[in-house]
Amino acid sequence: MITVQCNGEERQVAENTTVGAFIVSLGMEPDHVVVECDGRILERADYEQTVIQEGMTLEIMRFVGGG
Repeated sequence: MITVQCNGEERQVAENTTVGAFIVSLGMEPDHVVVECDGRILERADYEQTVIQEGMTLEIMRFVGGG
């Protein structure tokens, strides 16, 4: 397991976990979120290719609709 910061909280993540798999493990839909990884917005196409590394900082923002 590795340790990362996600939305200000420390989390344990299995090694070799992709951003896409991590999003799903949190109960979110990858198509409905924006991910910032170490200060850089990831393209949605990169979610499955980006492997989470020890010490990364992730901010995951969910789209909210309303009116």
